[in-house]
Amino acid sequence: MTNNNISPIVNDTSSIRAGLSSVATPIAATHEYRQPVLAPVPEPSAVPRARTLDKFLKPQINDPGELLKHRFLCRGGGMLLVGATGLGKSSLAMQLMIKWALGQPAFGLEPARPVKSLLIQAENDDGDLAEMKFGVFNGLNLTEAEQTAASQNILVYQESSKTGSDLCREVISKLLTDEKPDLLWLDPALAYIGGDMNSQKDVGRFLRNDLAPLLTKHNCGAIIIHHTNKISNDPEKQMTDFTYLGAGSAEWSNWCRATLGVRKTDIDNVYELIASKRGERLKWKTADGKSLTFKKYIGHSRKPDTICWNEMAIGEAEALKANNGKNAADVLKHVPQNALIAKDDLIKVCRQNGLGRNLASELIADLLDNDELFEVSVSRTGKRPKVLLSRQSEEVNPAVMLDACQRNSQGHYYLPNLQEQAKKTL
Repeated sequence: MTNNNISPIVNDTSSIRAGLSSVATPIAATHEYRQPVLAPVPEPSAVPRARTLDKFLKPQINDPGELLKHRFLCRGGGMLLVGATGLGKSSLAMQLMIKWALGQPAFGLEPARPVKSLLIQAENDDGDLAEMKFGVFNGLNLTEAEQTAASQNILVYQESSKTGSDLCREVISKLLTDEKPDLLWLDPALAYIGGDMNSQKDVGRFLRNDLAPLLTKHNCGAIIIHHTNKISNDPEKQMTDFTYLGAGSAEWSNWCRATLGVRKTDIDNVYELIASKRGERLKWKTADGKSLTFKKYIGHSRKPDTICWNEMAIGEAEALKANNGKNAADVLKHVPQNALIAKDDLIKVCRQNGLGRNLASELIADLLDNDELFEVSVSRTGKRPKVLLSRQSEEVNPAVMLDACQRNSQGHYYLPNLQEQAKKTL
């Protein structure tokens, strides 16, 4: 397999819309996993013991308890990964596991060291998992050595019958004891709760009483993959606090130390990755690099047979959102190949197709600057010259009047010196 030593990142408008990769990030040559040296977890005391405040020390550099920088997720804590059904949460989780197994950051989520993951899942069969694995390998251009290193540090257990306390006691506890992962993944939450997802009592029992003690005992963290609430078209009912994006009881998010949400935007293949809880610890920056942001943009790869996510440049993605996904190509497609269109007519057509007047005018100016459109002024009797636009540079005799130009059924113009040529193409 070829290795271009790149980590996909989309950084231009055409790539964003197509979901292609373009900016390179070096990948380290070796990725040796070493189990971090962890302080032994004391057995719970039969008699509660409190500690004075001076016993609490600032975490050291290279803290073995840190999983994702900068203490976004630590051992003993949980993170919620939330997104709508069918959006691609499982494939995103696979990509995160593979990158973190190599000790590499993914979408600004940086592991403290190579991370060993254990995935317990109930949604995907062997073929689905294999497609996701090879899709990420292909999309990230991983070498055979990197593929091997990542694969050896990701374990998968498929469980679709046990839930709640039985799951934790009979499956999770035994696997954590035998495999000693850094990070436990559960996909999806609703397959394993064994109760009412809307009940604070049921959710709290599963997370706080069944799962949390195992994370503490085995010195690992957890990421739980969860669905969103049903999307409402009513602006007053739409989610504004993305910390509580997950379906059901608020206890899902209340228990988790961190929350990461994936949400589709109105623009094709542009998704928001939102670090809504503890997101400031990730130190993500806005497009100008000056301010913190809790949001990144990602999209699906458009490479054939590649199930993989690509990161998008914030500035380009936000420009697409501001423009409702429209760009210069959405203007140019309304300009005829072998005729001319009046500038005001082109703006009118653009407005009818979702572009505002100001945006259409800006995009026309960009096309003119890039020599993709050419402007022609044709004289009119008693009025200012009519501004026409063409795909080709045209020389017009100043004596030619607009009345001498023929028009077709769509209102496009033919200059006198182009009429014979136009007739041949009709």
